[in-house]
Amino acid sequence: MTLDRSRSPARAKRFRSGERASYRDAPYPRDRRTYRHIAAECNSTTMCWNCKEPGHLASQCPNDPVCHMCGGPFRDIVCHNCGHPGHISRDCVSIVICTNCGGRGHQSFECPSGRMFDRGLRRIFILTITGSDEHRLNPTLIDAIQSALHRVRAESASSSALITTAQGKFFSNGYDLAWAGASKARRELMNSKLQSLVTNLISLPIPTIAAISGHASAAGFILALGHDYILMRSDRGFLYMSELDIKLVIPPWFIALVECKIGSPKARRAVVLTAAKITAKQAVELGIIDSAHDSADETVDSAVRLGEELAKREWDGHVYGQNRMRLFAKALDEIALDTTESTQTQTQTRSRM
Repeated sequence: MTLDRSRSPARAKRFRSGERASYRDAPYPRDRRTYRHIAAECNSTTMCWNCKEPGHLASQCPNDPVCHMCGGPFRDIVCHNCGHPGHISRDCVSIVICTNCGGRGHQSFECPSGRMFDRGLRRIFILTITGSDEHRLNPTLIDAIQSALHRVRAESASSSALITTAQGKFFSNGYDLAWAGASKARRELMNSKLQSLVTNLISLPIPTIAAISGHASAAGFILALGHDYILMRSDRGFLYMSELDIKLVIPPWFIALVECKIGSPKARRAVVLTAAKITAKQAVELGIIDSAHDSADETVDSAVRLGEELAKREWDGHVYGQNRMRLFAKALDEIALDTTESTQTQTQTRSRM
């Protein structure tokens, strides 16, 4: 015999009785909530959500706002963007500062700073240019990538490698010509910042891999060529030196980098003198890239595997960087020459003023 501890109606009542079983007569109290009125019909004193004082609405509040968490005055609130008190990040008019890398001009969720994967004693850095736009190279984006490279340089070891990739359908669609407009100074600023970025890439003490996930055009193509290895997805995207089509003269240091990275005269002619839109399959045949893959994910996965194989070698970082700089000496010389000429021009302009 078992003791029935159920508070439900008896089985006979539930199944044999013609009356419908109910829980209303159960020995425990039932939680019954009564709703007397809705907010629109409320006769209670109005409470302001801005200052927590009764008698008026937040839209009519003449008082300073208070914090909903601690009840403290609004002046004690600190902006997460600029670090100054008195306002929140939504109302901040300062230049955005990333809380991830410390760079200016972007927020942490937009930060392209590298993720780092530990593989035992090996570190694979993945620098991802985030967002679904064209990733145009303007000072803001270039500075953000530079910040990521500074972090990689500081945290890398002899068993490390860097992978650069991007989200969306573009790896990079070149300079931000819309931002530059007709301003010669802005064009020169973008050019000098990209020169600094590519020089930084060439001097890094670890192997570098570009995992091209979409279109790489003009300056974006040059950014990819600044890496030791180039992998590319085959289902979308092309390599495109667009200057001929948009009636721009290619900078000498672009040409020097193309000559350092693309050995075939036929391939260089296709890139520079025909402005060909080169697919991944064609780029492999021309020797421009190292391999083509079916999707963006497979491209990055292959880049990680390649990075691990290179990191296993544990080359001396200083020696690796110096040897690469000698290999790219022609491009570095053109960058140095262009920088010197630009500095002299600026000096002459200032002296005339």
